[in-house]
Amino acid sequence: MSYVRHRSSRWLPSLTSGLCASWPLLLSCCLAALDYLYERLLLEGFLRASLVGPGPFFDPSEFPHLRILQDNFEEILREVVALRGALKLPLLQDVEPTQEWEAEGRWETLILKVYNVEIPDNMSRLPTLQKLLWSLRRTVPTAMISVLRPGGHIRPHYGYYNGVLRYHLGLMVPPAPEPPLRLGIRVGHRYASWRQGQPMMFDDCYEHEVWNQSDGERIVLFLDVVRPLPGIYAVVNSLFILAMQWHPTVLAYKRRASITQHNGTPSAQRSGQE
Repeated sequence: MSYVRHRSSRWLPSLTSGLCASWPLLLSCCLAALDYLYERLLLEGFLRASLVGPGPFFDPSEFPHLRILQDNFEEILREVVALRGALKLPLLQDVEPTQEWEAEGRWETLILKVYNVEIPDNMSRLPTLQKLLWSLRRTVPTAMISVLRPGGHIRPHYGYYNGVLRYHLGLMVPPAPEPPLRLGIRVGHRYASWRQGQPMMFDDCYEHEVWNQSDGERIVLFLDVVRPLPGIYAVVNSLFILAMQWHPTVLAYKRRASITQHNGTPSAQRSGQE
């Protein structure tokens, strides 16, 4: 795993920095120590203890509980297509203005839940998926629909947290003759593409990027899945995921991600879409 960079504790310092500005020095030192433990012990420990190996890609059959998503692929796709025919999905940059991964306005997202904080307006519009995600609530803390338009490029970046793995289910995958790989993902030093109705599983603590140089939209169901861990690591991971529900970034998603907010406004217009 020489080319893996442990995910930085990007979210934790954003919280501790504000607290350190106003709280007593002793507490500030405690928070700094917590930051160090998070980065050096928790994240690195998760990678060492992981029950599914180093990645970067995994065989989806190692996660049999997710098979129900693939089995219901056609109904999920039908509901997503119907929703996009009625409403515009928000651009990621409108939901998270500080994001640096895609700045050209070609990445649409319908965030359904983040660290088990649901976006009710969005979730209720996909009833089949809502039911399936409820049945997977113990192992799937984050879910969204991700649409990458033609010409889109999600620049190289790392995931937030080593306690989860990334799952994609190809909902709509346009034809893209290769070589070269015109529609694909790079994770670490390996490359892959999607197949309609088929899952892909990878570890996003590796640097990864996505591009779409095809003539059509790529739509996937995007999940974070709890990393299989033994004993105390699993307990700590569960507690951390629980605590993230109150993180300011997660709460900001809840305020800004509703699809209703992004319809009828200039930022919601799909300029440039074919």
